[in-house]
Amino acid sequence: MKKLFYSILALALSLTAYAQKQQMPEKTVYVVHGQEVSIESVDLGLPSGTLWASCNLGAASPEAFGDYFAWAELLPKSHYDSKTYMHLKPEGMNAPAQSYQIDGRFGSIYKPLPLDIAGNADYDAVTSHLGGNWKIPNMGQFNELRKHCVWEQFTLNGVKGFKVKSKQKGNSNWIFLPAANYKFEGNQSPNTEWLGYYWTSTQHSENDAWAVKFNEGRKTIQNKMTSFYYGLSIRPVYMVKRNKKNKK
Repeated sequence: MKKLFYSILALALSLTAYAQKQQMPEKTVYVVHGQEVSIESVDLGLPSGTLWASCNLGAASPEAFGDYFAWAELLPKSHYDSKTYMHLKPEGMNAPAQSYQIDGRFGSIYKPLPLDIAGNADYDAVTSHLGGNWKIPNMGQFNELRKHCVWEQFTLNGVKGFKVKSKQKGNSNWIFLPAANYKFEGNQSPNTEWLGYYWTSTQHSENDAWAVKFNEGRKTIQNKMTSFYYGLSIRPVYMVKRNKKNKK
């Protein structure tokens, strides 16, 4: 009887210890197209402590596509191309030395964009809309998600995409990344049943940034250089402020 008691006690302590390791979800309510929606953080047991959002920015459920954003813009729109990109100077304006050709159109950036826009409310749509410690993920955080989680093709409520599950022992949490495609010139690309594109906060060059692309099959998940003005999905992350005194 005593052995049984200590076995149960040890199990309870181990479960409590695990519960303490997992971070409590952060829930934020914000307004999307006139309606209140909520978004929660999910602890996937990642080494960096990054928590991933339960759904895309602008979505009311995990399988909903949400809104599309050009890189470093704060609002969705109906048409995505170089002419509507807000950080590109209109034609006819005097262009500085660092001007460039984009889709045959001469233009230039108003001012150099940050190499990483995460947490900058002037360029990060996530921080602008959700505030606090919510940000657009950087390339390193997406790479960590790929390395430390199991990705499998999955259909959620009729929507195709990838189920991303924690590899941490005892952690059954997962998120769903819908195959929301991308938008360009007001349209979506053809043959897009499994195609998904997600922005990162990391700039690649003076006219494109890193995105994560996937299509049918696990081997299709890849980092992709994408022009700023394409409309892509954004999956927010929540960064927990760590107590410096507790850092080892």
